[in-house]
Amino acid sequence: MSSIPHSHGVIFEAGRLAAEIIETAARDREEALDAREARLVRQETQLRRRERDLEAREKSFKWQPTTVIQRLWRWFFIEGIEEPEEFQCKFCHETFNNPVRAPCDHTFCKACIEQWLNERRSSKEPKRCYCSRELTIEELRRDRDTERAMTTAGLRPVWLEPVTVV
Repeated sequence: MSSIPHSHGVIFEAGRLAAEIIETAARDREEALDAREARLVRQETQLRRRERDLEAREKSFKWQPTTVIQRLWRWFFIEGIEEPEEFQCKFCHETFNNPVRAPCDHTFCKACIEQWLNERRSSKEPKRCYCSRELTIEELRRDRDTERAMTTAGLRPVWLEPVTVV
């Protein structure tokens, strides 16, 4: 009979340890779920931010057929060639398409700068380049120097629309 109280103590201790293990496992699972939920919330926030950025870029830049042709041309003929930053438009971040030069010597895609200036036409504030110089559509000129430099670098500028800068 002396073994019965001893076995009750062992059983009691085993039950207590099992309850402790179950409680610890439940707590660990809850913490893991909380961490996973927090990670999912962060990822969802990042996705929403990317969607907003893409929507804003889509609204600010009207896709031109020449841009699509230019991208296809680049993909077929110069894929893998790193484009120098000097040949990238500050608006669309693509290789210049119909490059035009402002009086401040900055170059842009014709469609990008015209769209940017036209969007700000209703505003009474002066339209300023990122260098703070005031811009008007009348001051823009076809940038033949950039065209020659792009041709030399193997990045043929695309002039697929009539050259009339208004």
